[in-house]
Amino acid sequence: MSASEQTRLIGEPSGASVEIETTGDVFRRFLALPAALVDECRFKADTDGVPIKTTDPANVAMVDVRAEADAFASFETTSEVTAGMDLDCLTSRAANARMGRTDDEIQAAIDASTTELEVGRTYGETAVRQRDAWLNIDVDMVREEPNVPAREEMDREYARAGPVDPQAFNAAVEGVGRASDFALVRPESDGLVFTAEKTDDDGDATDATRVNVETYVDSVERDEAVSSLLSIDYLTDFASALKTARVDDLTLWVSDDYPLFVQFERTDDGQRLYGGQFMLAPRLKNGGTIGGDEQ
Repeated sequence: MSASEQTRLIGEPSGASVEIETTGDVFRRFLALPAALVDECRFKADTDGVPIKTTDPANVAMVDVRAEADAFASFETTSEVTAGMDLDCLTSRAANARMGRTDDEIQAAIDASTTELEVGRTYGETAVRQRDAWLNIDVDMVREEPNVPAREEMDREYARAGPVDPQAFNAAVEGVGRASDFALVRPESDGLVFTAEKTDDDGDATDATRVNVETYVDSVERDEAVSSLLSIDYLTDFASALKTARVDDLTLWVSDDYPLFVQFERTDDGQRLYGGQFMLAPRLKNGGTIGGDEQ
């Protein structure tokens, strides 16, 4: 039975809505990407799918991701829907659906005021269905969507590195994370180099790590080498989300004075399920960040 055919647990329909039938493997893995940065967001749905763009509370990192309508078993909406979504609540309720060898069904009905989620689990010959419903957040109380730089601007200002296997990215971040809270990322002729070090009170290095990630690099012409000093905490959050989302190869865009971009997508049998990019503002020489309140 679809969500529209069931009696609502709470509230009344509020204008346009979207109904989604999918599985834990698609829905939960997709949600892991925005959930890496925020616990609430503007959840949108249009005829093409579900686009989510948001920044973290410190305004240091951004995620811009879209799940394609064809990624879901069923996707029905007649017009654009925007809801102020408690992402923590959505991800925790969706976690009732398994996403490993057992891939449980999920049905979601979302409008501006209410979200309803049903998960079906099977144990042998016994089925268990759980329905949850909650009121959404006033969309005007949720952080506005950020402006995303145009791709052509990135081509002019950035060195592009890729493809990078997500596991290699995760290994590099874990490696430098043992040495410092920040990592210097720079492109070289044979790939990306991640370096980090701890220093004593005199500024002398006491612990240093260098990780080379071999990949193709298309560099911009600069008088000086391009590099970016980045927060390990944010990079770790990115790597963890990308691993959960089971994305395909990554492309990284690195520049001196602009944020790092990590572009990704997940496909299945040649069909794009979802994709997008993370952005991370670099730490400046004075200790601040571009566009950030703190880091």
